[in-house]
Amino acid sequence: MIMFSENCLVIPNGIIIFAPNNRNMRVIFFYDMVQIKTEKQYKAACDRINELLKIVSNDTPADDKNMQELDFISNLVADYEEEHYPIAAPI
Repeated sequence: MIMFSENCLVIPNGIIIFAPNNRNMRVIFFYDMVQIKTEKQYKAACDRINELLKIVSNDTPADDKNMQELDFISNLVADYEEEHYPIAAPI
């Protein structure tokens, strides 16, 4: 299944994030995963988030490639944590 959104193309083997560049689309980055499946992938994603947090700030535009990558990876990590490290409801 191929899905398309405003700045994202989801294909069977991954996700391509792109940004408009005048009349053409410019690929920003490609991830060959749409879900973190292993602890190794999770740790690598967390490491990448830490790298990106050194580059972006609250003033970084939403269309910045690093900000978009951070947003994308953060969502993958959040989904993984929700499944593998759930936070118990307060008693």
